[in-house]
Amino acid sequence: MTLTKDLRGLLVLIIRNVTREIGISHARIYLLDNKANEYVREVHYGKERRRQFGDSLPNEAPLVQMLYRSRDIGPLLKEEVISHFQTREPEHLKEVEAQLRSMGAAVLLPAFIG
Repeated sequence: MTLTKDLRGLLVLIIRNVTREIGISHARIYLLDNKANEYVREVHYGKERRRQFGDSLPNEAPLVQMLYRSRDIGPLLKEEVISHFQTREPEHLKEVEAQLRSMGAAVLLPAFIG
């Protein structure tokens, strides 16, 4: 293991290890840009089949808010996220389904620090 103070290098190392250990084809890490008040895709790794989705998510987006509230639960399957919006926030269901489909997400791992 090496010591790194380079955030981007550390994120690349994390995302490579996660994709390899879990056995998924691609992954993305979004970081909060406080100036723009949105989560910006900082790094991605693996096969990118889905390129329709933008490289950012507004901080107030229903998907981001739901993940923030669920941050202590751990990884969430796409189906769990959809089920949440079907039962608790149906007014945002179509928007969230489109985001998940466009990202090609199967698992979401919320990690909010600070």
